[in-house]
Amino acid sequence: MVQTRLPPKVTRVVPGALERHEAEDNLLSLVLTNAEEMVDMCLEGGITPASFGSGNRQAVFEIMLDLHKRGAPPHATVVREELERTGRWKDIGGDAFFDGLLDRDVTFGAAEYFIKTVHDITVLRSLHRATADVANQCKNGHEDVRAFIDQAEATIMAATSERTGDEANPLAAHLVESVGRVTEAINSGGVPRGLLTGFKSLDEMTYGFEPGDLVIIAGRPSMGKTTLAINIAENIALGKNRAGGKPGPVLVFSLEMKGHVLGLKMLASQMHEPLCRFKEGMVDKKKVDAAAKRLGEAPLYIDDRAGITVMEIRARARRMHKRYNLKAIVIDYLQLIAPTDARTPREQQISEISRQLKGLAKELGIPVIVLCQLNRAPDKDGRRPRLSDLRESGSLEQDADIVVLLSRHPSCMSETSVATEFIVADIAKQRMGITGDFVLRFVLAESRFETPSASDFAMLGASRPSGIQSAPRRPVDGEREL
Repeated sequence: MVQTRLPPKVTRVVPGALERHEAEDNLLSLVLTNAEEMVDMCLEGGITPASFGSGNRQAVFEIMLDLHKRGAPPHATVVREELERTGRWKDIGGDAFFDGLLDRDVTFGAAEYFIKTVHDITVLRSLHRATADVANQCKNGHEDVRAFIDQAEATIMAATSERTGDEANPLAAHLVESVGRVTEAINSGGVPRGLLTGFKSLDEMTYGFEPGDLVIIAGRPSMGKTTLAINIAENIALGKNRAGGKPGPVLVFSLEMKGHVLGLKMLASQMHEPLCRFKEGMVDKKKVDAAAKRLGEAPLYIDDRAGITVMEIRARARRMHKRYNLKAIVIDYLQLIAPTDARTPREQQISEISRQLKGLAKELGIPVIVLCQLNRAPDKDGRRPRLSDLRESGSLEQDADIVVLLSRHPSCMSETSVATEFIVADIAKQRMGITGDFVLRFVLAESRFETPSASDFAMLGASRPSGIQSAPRRPVDGEREL
């Protein structure tokens, strides 16, 4: 018998063929002799036929998986019969190779070790190929070095990710996840399962933002776009977005404001104190320190560098997600993202940025919330904004999964400066849900939004904005229809 001992450590960065085949043979031996338990353990550990470095080992594992899918335990005798039936017995090396697998003295207790070893070797092999390819491409000239760096980083990230293959999956594989989500919704009694924002009306209409969603919050200047997005980021990072919620890491790209300005806005929001009092020094220092400590401990990260391109945003987001497992990204705001090629028309630039941000959301599997300016048409025409008012819209309407348009409620149309306004948030597009609107109370002085009170709705009831088409939904905190 071949005696197998666990090596004390891996001594080479990229294992050689002998070491790789030794680990793979030990794993195959364990599957053949412990079929029922081992196949599931291998699948959970990310092991696929591509994890094996030679055709004969891949063929054996493919047969095992096929038998497992059909409900037949892949015992050694059954695997041998299937290899003979499909004409692959001689190709894998026949008795010499197959009996060699069965003759190995490896115990079930080493299963997790060999699953991890084979998986790690596969990742190293993929990384080696990816870096070699990038190194070869570096020898050629590149007109757009930033674009090449982004492509190279994406190649390396893909090589080290947990993906098990590049092939298209059958519908049945996707339906497993679809049915799972429906089952969760049934079991939860309809409680939203996506990433909640902490704003009940928004969460009830969207059921939370889904992984891969590109969410656009748009409005004219001074509608509270930044405030709403930062409030959402605060709620997620502080775990206030749902009852009993845990803090979730959020990355904010602030292309308009410096980080310390956002910090002041968040302090005002948390302390319910007007911003002007912070500038005047008319606040309690102990309360400021307590709020700063609470915010400082939250996993909220701010990148306030101006003039960055969408390629740089993608690269930095990838690194931060790899390190912190982000739950959401906020970008303030889209029109301030620098073009990768300033020579192209502005509409094409915005369309490319939009596509790249949607690609980022799908790649990282988290919602990306992007703020966007509207053009002047709503002001000129005296009407509420619509999707076509997205400035240099290009493909924004097409790429976005959710679009929220902000505008003042008719009761707040006066030009006089007031401490509190009411903002109509119109969900003008939702790829997987209803459209409609709701009202938020905008406390400008304290840089925060909140759900209006019952008395607020009573006052607003007689001032329904013209043209509003509210979709039917559940009432929220005594809210009346606009």
